[in-house]
Amino acid sequence: MRRTALALAASSIFFFTPGEARADDASPLAVLLPKLAVSSARFESMLKKASFTVTGKMETIAGDGSISDPKEGIFRVVNDGKGNVKVDVVKYAEDGKDKTEDAKKKAEERAKEKKKPKADEEVHMPFLGTEQGKYDYRIGEADKADPVRVRVYFTPRSPAQNLLQGSAWVDSNNGNVLSMGASPSKTPPFIDYFRIQMECGETTSMGPAPSKISFEGGGGFLFLKKRFRGAATMTGWQVPP
Repeated sequence: MRRTALALAASSIFFFTPGEARADDASPLAVLLPKLAVSSARFESMLKKASFTVTGKMETIAGDGSISDPKEGIFRVVNDGKGNVKVDVVKYAEDGKDKTEDAKKKAEERAKEKKKPKADEEVHMPFLGTEQGKYDYRIGEADKADPVRVRVYFTPRSPAQNLLQGSAWVDSNNGNVLSMGASPSKTPPFIDYFRIQMECGETTSMGPAPSKISFEGGGGFLFLKKRFRGAATMTGWQVPP
């Protein structure tokens, strides 16, 4: 269950149907979705070539609320600009004990075994142009302090493990995603629920980038149920031209 959890870690009144939009359709959602598509494409392109540092922790929560199995570490994600990613373990600890060298060896082994995910296993931004036909959307509330910031809700038309459900606060002027809360619309075996929250507070040459991520979930088998939670910050973003 832990490996599955980590893999998931690495989210108006009317629904809009993209295929039914017309060029003269000036509804707020019809105007916003193309901007979101462009911004999401730029966001995913950035992730394919960016390098950054992740500082995070994860822990298990028992039924009585006690905490166990704490893990924390610092990792540098290095991208060669061609989609080849290397994870350098800077520091890693379990239960307060240093496990950096063990983590480095495991990272090297995983890098050798890494396989390219199948198309139906890849998770994309729900606003990406190629994904919009799979979702229904609606615009919810606007930020009272800044009406340009609006909340967009998204729900898959057919639930799947790689399709998300949730909402995002976006900039309605340029379509940039400012924050997002989501969960898989269909959970993997032995996972009862999984929720992730992302904040895009870092600035790069290609637009906003994730600055904080937090997640929580739970699952297990029969009476062996556990909950887990974690959080991470992303800093030191470098995006080549």
